[in-house]
Amino acid sequence: MYSCNCYSGWTGVNCQINENECGSNPCTNGDCLDEPNMYSCNCYSGWTGVNCQIDIDDCSAEACANGGTCVDHLNAYTCECPKGFRGAICENDDPCASNPCMNDCSCSVVNDTTAVCTSDSVYITGTFCEQGRLTYVSF
Repeated sequence: MYSCNCYSGWTGVNCQINENECGSNPCTNGDCLDEPNMYSCNCYSGWTGVNCQIDIDDCSAEACANGGTCVDHLNAYTCECPKGFRGAICENDDPCASNPCMNDCSCSVVNDTTAVCTSDSVYITGTFCEQGRLTYVSF
């Protein structure tokens, strides 16, 4: 009777069976490729590292404009804009930052560039709520 001393990564009576190094699921966020005496990982989008365990930092040095703070997400990022700026990467001036609305009207932004002033009162009119409509009561 004979016996074989198998090289690492091989098993069986005649060392004909490739051991499955992927059996322990080493690739955290990717697909494992079993190879003789080793494995490799094909990482899913947004992941890197030998075992796909590292979330790729999508925030580059200039990801957000005008001093915005980049927040990394899986395969994406968002920007938190400082006061006075808005837009996906803080690229637009905030038209409401200068408080253009008068008479306690509220300011909202349309298309990231236009301030729209609205009032709950039917007596206040004008683009910036600058006109008060007077009403007279007769006795």
